Amino acid sequence: MHLLPTLAGAVIGSKKAYKSTALINKAASVTQYQMKANRAVVKLRLVLGMRNSITDYPLANANIDLENYYAAGILLEAYTAFSEQSDNRATSQQKH
Repeated sequence: MHLLPTLAGAVIGSKKAYKSTALINKAASVTQYQMKANRAVVKLRLVLGMRNSITDYPLANANIDLENYYAAGILLEAYTAFSEQSDNRATSQQKH
């Protein structure tokens, strides 16, 4: 008699575990995408700067861009970008 509730509990638990794993995998994928997007923005600035003369794009600016490129690829920056995007959407929604 107790077999059916036990099996039902096992199936439900398995579904929840699967959904949790899927959610974690999706979150990791989205976070990596955001980190790549952040780096792409900084990389463009760096590459465009390197096309200029040392007078127009001094070494100090290149160093700052390199540091920003590194920072753009860390989790904190990805989460910050998510937060900013959410804030922008919320502000936009409130205006309409």
